[in-house]
This record gives sequence, C-alpha cells and structure tokens, in this order.
Amino acid sequence: MRIHLRIPQGPILAAASLAILVAACGSGNSPSTPASPTAANGPPSAAIDPLRTLQSAVAALAAASSFHLDVDSITETSTADFRLAVPFTFVGDIQRPDRFEGTLTVTAQQGDVSTGLIGVAGTTYQLEPGADRWVIADSNLADIGDLEDLVQIDPSLVTQLTLLREETIDGLPVFHFHGLVPGQVVGGDGELETDYWIGIGDNALYRIRTYGTLTIPGPEGEPLIVTLDSDIRLSNYGGRFDIEAPPVE
Repeated sequence: MRIHLRIPQGPILAAASLAILVAACGSGNSPSTPASPTAANGPPSAAIDPLRTLQSAVAALAAASSFHLDVDSITETSTADFRLAVPFTFVGDIQRPDRFEGTLTVTAQQGDVSTGLIGVAGTTYQLEPGADRWVIADSNLADIGDLEDLVQIDPSLVTQLTLLREETIDGLPVFHFHGLVPGQVVGGDGELETDYWIGIGDNALYRIRTYGTLTIPGPEGEPLIVTLDSDIRLSNYGGRFDIEAPPVE
C-alpha cells in the first residue's frame, strides 16, 4: 500500500518562494552545525559595504560545489474563513549540479510526519514512512526537489541593507546584516525582514532568517494573509556527499 504525505504544498511553496528572495551563501569550510550567534566586537565597521558583501557572498555561492542545508520554517496562511499553519524542517545535503539528500519533516494535526528524500537529475525519490522502501515521489512532493531555489538571491531586491554588528557562530566571526524585501517582488503587499550572517574573511553565509507578513492574491481573488518565519543554516561547503539514486519498488 502506498503511503502518501498529505502536505499542504501551497504554503510550503510560499515559504520557499519568499526564502528565495533573501537567501545567499558563500563557499569554503564551515562548522557542520552552526549555533546561535553571539555578540562580539561591539559596533560595526563603517568601512564595510553591506551590498558589496552580500553580492560577494552570492558570487561565492555560485562557485560552491556542495553544502549542507538546515531549514526550519513555519508558514501561516489565513483568510476570513480559515487559518492553516505549516511548520516544516529539511535537513540534508546539496551536491551540484543536480543532487540532494535529506529528511523532510512536516508538523500536521496528527503529529510530525517525516520522510527521506533523494533527488538525482530532476527525479525526486521518497522513502515511504513506515515502509522502508524507496519510490518515485508523488506529485505533492515533486516540487521539493527545487531546494536549490532556497539559496538563490538577487541582492538588488534587498532594501535598507545595513550592518548591525559583528558576532560569532561556533566561535567563527561573522557580520550580521539586516534588510527588507518588499512584498511587491512576489506580487503582494507588505514587506519581509531578513537577516544574514556572513563570515568575516571567508565570505560564507552561515545563516539567513526571514520573517514578516504579506497579503497576496488567493486562488479565487480573496486576499491571503501569509506570515513567514524561516531560518536557513548552511555549512560544510565543498563537502563530499555521495548521493546516488536509490533502488525503487
């Protein structure tokens, strides 16, 4: 019997789409599990150009052959008649040009539902929960294979980008930047706040947090209120990940 993960795909893709606008990463080595940043070194340096730093991090991302991705996100969608909150996590590895492997966990009314995922050359494979066998993912998981989109960004979309302070993540010095993404770039009203932690010296982006509320057009013209809180952590740039397509039944 085929076990399906009934995931509300719209809210998940909304979270991913918003995260696309504000994610970036660099290359080089980084800790396997970044910790919460701690303050260090007082006020920011006036010599740092926030936009140029972010642009450099995006360029470094383009050169990264692989990295570890840890996503923790909750998207709440509501109208006058309903409210749906979708918390989900993804922990896994990205191997360019076209492979990933990890675990997706979605919190639903009945509890947490987790599944293993492998993507190879555009095909997504799902480890069926409780069945211990791999199958080609059904349609409600197929789009999750576009995980690469979570770490793409056009820096010109970020406004009011400023350096807040220097901090550390797992003992590594980072710059903490803050900016805004106007809702118009995704066809909505409002704005999202976004924070970036970029390594001092290696230009690696260790963490991106995006949060805020937008109003976007619903499928029948009714406004949808979408509230997003997404935390993306990146590490192990250039790591060796042997990701292969699994045998399927």
